[in-house]
Amino acid sequence: MDVETFISNWTNAPVTERSHFHSFIFQLCSVIGVEPPDQHQPGSDDYRFERPVAFRHDDGSVHWGYIDCYRRGCFVLEAKQSAKAVTRKPDVKAVRSHLKASA
Repeated sequence: MDVETFISNWTNAPVTERSHFHSFIFQLCSVIGVEPPDQHQPGSDDYRFERPVAFRHDDGSVHWGYIDCYRRGCFVLEAKQSAKAVTRKPDVKAVRSHLKASA
């Protein structure tokens, strides 16, 4: 899949975070040429979807939550559904230039 197709597929797509987040990340990884989560080392907590994390509070209590997508030493990604309409198209040339510069 190329950048233009990816952007076209996802711009203004009527999707929800829970139902389409993994598809979005798998396609994004394909576009930028990296392995998707859970295929790098299946079962590893270093690069995965839904990584468990303990939230420790000042009162000593702890509750568990999940990071939507995590890669140790690289990023934490939390997907959020926006109610706002997209008012402008992504700059495909800028995305393409960034991908070339990163390669």
